[in-house]
Amino acid sequence: MDCAVNVGAAILGKIGEYTVAPVGRHLSYLVYYNRNVTNLETQIRQLRNAKDRLHHAVDEATRNAEGIEADVEEWLSKVNETINAADGSIQQCQAGASNFGHCNIVSRYQLSRKAANMAREIHEMKEDQVTKCNRISYRLTLQCAFKNKLYQEFQSRKETFNDVVAALRDPKFSMVALYGTGGVGKTMLAEEIARWTLEHNLFSTAIMVSISHSVDVERVQREIAERLGLTLTERALRTRAERIQRRLEQEKEILLILDDIWVKFALADVGISFGDDQRGCKILVTSRFQHLLFDDHIDATINFQVGLLSDAEAENLFNKIVGNSVDHFEFKVLAPKIIKECACLRITITMVARALRNKNLTMWNDALRQLRSSIITGIQGMEESVYKNIRLSYDHLKSEEELLLLFCSLREEDAWSSFPMLFKYATGWSLFQDVYKLEETRDRLYALLNELQARSLLKEIQDADCVKVHHIVRHVALSIASKEMKMHHVKNAGELKRLSRINKLKDSVVIFICNDHDHERLPERLECPNLKFLFISRASFPDQFFEETKMLRALDMTCAGFERLPSSICALQNLRML
Repeated sequence: MDCAVNVGAAILGKIGEYTVAPVGRHLSYLVYYNRNVTNLETQIRQLRNAKDRLHHAVDEATRNAEGIEADVEEWLSKVNETINAADGSIQQCQAGASNFGHCNIVSRYQLSRKAANMAREIHEMKEDQVTKCNRISYRLTLQCAFKNKLYQEFQSRKETFNDVVAALRDPKFSMVALYGTGGVGKTMLAEEIARWTLEHNLFSTAIMVSISHSVDVERVQREIAERLGLTLTERALRTRAERIQRRLEQEKEILLILDDIWVKFALADVGISFGDDQRGCKILVTSRFQHLLFDDHIDATINFQVGLLSDAEAENLFNKIVGNSVDHFEFKVLAPKIIKECACLRITITMVARALRNKNLTMWNDALRQLRSSIITGIQGMEESVYKNIRLSYDHLKSEEELLLLFCSLREEDAWSSFPMLFKYATGWSLFQDVYKLEETRDRLYALLNELQARSLLKEIQDADCVKVHHIVRHVALSIASKEMKMHHVKNAGELKRLSRINKLKDSVVIFICNDHDHERLPERLECPNLKFLFISRASFPDQFFEETKMLRALDMTCAGFERLPSSICALQNLRML
């Protein structure tokens, strides 16, 4: 009997659990209507704040050219839908509140229940954000841009172009090379090959990095790593090389372009190596020195010469740039003579033609005289015809254009000069004598950069924010800057000390000290009483360093990484830009 009573009690308890509890919950929707609606409003406000915070983080990541995680975008999209639905529910509650005085119990119950359920859903959504959106973005693998708008197809290049593409398709060849004199168009042809192969899906990725005349292994490693989306935290070059090699082993169809090789260097020191199973990965090398292509470290298995333009191509290019001038007899007589002095080099023809465009006959005659009589000062790797053509383009610049070109050239080789940086330099050093407002300085700077670009002295402005000096132009510009303008590019602290000892820098007006990877201490004093502008990177400054540079107007130490300013900074009473 007792057993039956206990069983009955248990059954009644369960019946109560499944009847009384739900009834109580449903009654609570009526009793706690105001609390449920207020809670929903609070949850909506908190969700909006969470959404705004996430949006700010997404915007910052987007500005840094990072990719946004898919679940973050999905959460933000879902949040917008939820907030819109919740706002609609709140409006329903506000509209229905006026009817509750007429005992509209059903509406009160329904709205309260909806508010409670939606508040619960929003709370779960906020919790979901914490778990799913803890990582907002990721670094994108940066693809080199090969728009190559200035590329012009010549018949003399077409066969070379086709041969290189065929070699890149052939699994027998792992490395292909282009060689030819400076200014002949190797870099532009390599860029066009990269653009075409990507467009036709021969490679999934293409990376181009300039080697130049002094191999900076760390810089080359950094540029390759950035394009691969790889973060290098190690300091040892060998360790960095191993990490790059492991990352490259993950690629199956990549074109790696090593542009403008001047000296022997081991690819393994950088980390460049492809295994036997990476037949789709190729290296394209460009150099003006053919013998380097057969070095043990490079060993280009097949190479092609990029020759000069034909006489007809040179004439067509020149005439196309100078325009209608050659329609007149006097100009038509001079044009072939000028073209001959340009030695059928694409870069020199382009520069000279742009310098003479819209100029009168007197200037054409003077240009021909200069080209024939230019005295060449012997720059390593610089042919006489190249130097005198670039020199002619330089001599046709206005003074402000000359100074701006020299400023861009004094930076380290292959460095991009950003517009904001040049704007600060121009303002700090008062580069433009008749300009007194920042807006006027900005407009003048844009105009000069575009003029230098139009003359082929600067590479195309990327995204209207950065410019770069062609390496051949830079060699000539550095020679002019040091010998004629008292403006110097100094590689490191060791060279600074050497030049100071022989009084080479005493009359300097501008000095750029790059100091890359040089741990030698700077001299105690920089004895340059006429110095107006100084750029210096990666250095710690002795306290007396600026005592003999009191005329300094602009000082850029952005990349110096010093712990404190030297006390002699107080001596710079004329400083306008720091």
